[in-house]
Amino acid sequence: MKYSLLIAIFFTSCMNTGKEEVKPTLYDEASLRAFVLGTPAMNENKALDSLAGILVKAAKDSAVFRKTIVFLTEPFGSPNSSYRNQKMYATILEAEINSHWYIAPEKEIAKGKLILSRQNNLGSVANDFPYTTPGGAMKRMYDIKANFLLLYFNNPECEACKEMRAALLQSAIIDQKVKAGELKVLSIYADTAETTWRAHLGEYPRQWLSGITDGTLHKRKIYDLSAIPTMYLLDKDKKVLLKDYFTVQSIEQVVK
Repeated sequence: MKYSLLIAIFFTSCMNTGKEEVKPTLYDEASLRAFVLGTPAMNENKALDSLAGILVKAAKDSAVFRKTIVFLTEPFGSPNSSYRNQKMYATILEAEINSHWYIAPEKEIAKGKLILSRQNNLGSVANDFPYTTPGGAMKRMYDIKANFLLLYFNNPECEACKEMRAALLQSAIIDQKVKAGELKVLSIYADTAETTWRAHLGEYPRQWLSGITDGTLHKRKIYDLSAIPTMYLLDKDKKVLLKDYFTVQSIEQVVK
């Protein structure tokens, strides 16, 4: 009996020899951070391939995959991130939608975000939308004629919006272009509380165009207003020159 047991152990040991040890999938935030920080210096295709590899590896474990998705979404998907990248963000959303670790309601939310991420990208023609002027007239964004049009989605009670408005007003180049009619600014109240919007109209320059929408932008998913202020700089044909995260200086460089 003793010898039989020894023989069984011996053969089991021999059978396991040479087998690759299965290692658990671990969440490595330091490596993810290094990847994000290195993407600006990478070729875009290489960055996308690397991201795909990271997501495939993380998908082996539910907790690791979810943590990875959350970590990468912020730099690549946030409008306020200097690492924002539309293609990288879309890849993350698609991985979430196709993953068996996510339930149907979560996937529907991701699908909505994916639709928004594909709107008004650099080089594309911006979506048109209706708005109501302070005088009650119905207008459309496409009706505005100028060499450049700055869409400024904001809320007058938002501190970041106040700071951006002040920065725009302090720019001598922007002021000059607005007065010359070469650049027009359309300030759109990002919410639907008309009373609040009207109470703050006096805080905006008279040279700027102002308007409020009826929620169309949210309902039709034609503009991503997940963070405000959100801005788009368009050319005379309404093509997107700058989107989301950019500075007053970047506007000056384009319009001067």
